[in-house]
Amino acid sequence: MPYIKSKDGYNIFYNYANLNSKKPVLFFVHGWLVNWTCFRKEINHFKRKGYPVVYIDMRGHGKSDIPKNKEDYHLERVVDDIKRILDIHNIKKINLIGHSMGGMINLLFTVAYPTTVQKLVLLDSSYKGPDYFKLPNGLRTNILKEVHKNIFLHHVVEHLKTTKKHKKELNISKKMPLYILGGEILLSSSIPTFLYFLDDMYELRIKNKLKKIKQPTLLLASGHDEFFSTSAEKEMNKLLPNSSLSFMFGDHANIITRAKAFSRKIEEFIKLK
Repeated sequence: MPYIKSKDGYNIFYNYANLNSKKPVLFFVHGWLVNWTCFRKEINHFKRKGYPVVYIDMRGHGKSDIPKNKEDYHLERVVDDIKRILDIHNIKKINLIGHSMGGMINLLFTVAYPTTVQKLVLLDSSYKGPDYFKLPNGLRTNILKEVHKNIFLHHVVEHLKTTKKHKKELNISKKMPLYILGGEILLSSSIPTFLYFLDDMYELRIKNKLKKIKQPTLLLASGHDEFFSTSAEKEMNKLLPNSSLSFMFGDHANIITRAKAFSRKIEEFIKLK
């Protein structure tokens, strides 16, 4: 299995297919506390169609190393990891597809490497921290830490004893803590990952940079997203110079539960001249 060594010394898992294809390269970046497998159906769709696809378990998630230091959880570090993968394979142009926090990372990547990105697809994402956790920083961290340790973990373990379907589909490991995505309980990260990436999402200051992103951008938003409100999605659509916004029925788990619809809309957008 392919890994890269990050600039700060962590092993980052990624994978790819069809890199010799002449079709546009699609790079998938998953969201907070899941892993690449949340995109499994979309990735398989594009692999069957012959598209070059690249996907990553971002640091602290899935098969990648769990960073030791809080500063190693900055979103910009993931941007660096993506760039290293591209450099290793001499990939010059990509179409970035990101869900939730993955969309935030893709915005940062596009600002940092504008000539590398052809198109952007942001699925249930934003340029600022999720609405769901609107609490003062210190209070938010303390509450989430206690909730994570003392309540969620017990229920996750009990749930997974009887939920074989999701364990198999999402390649979940028992030793990893949790994530609740649209009512489905998933495991794929650690407590530091849970806390430090959340705090860094709230520290993100990119609003004044969105006007620099000239690439065609597709915003696919779920009408009942638990993390990002429809008003936040509409605001981002206004701030991005060359974006279009489409609402779909469903919630933050749509990338799993409505993967066919997402794949179809993404492919239509990628094919547009």
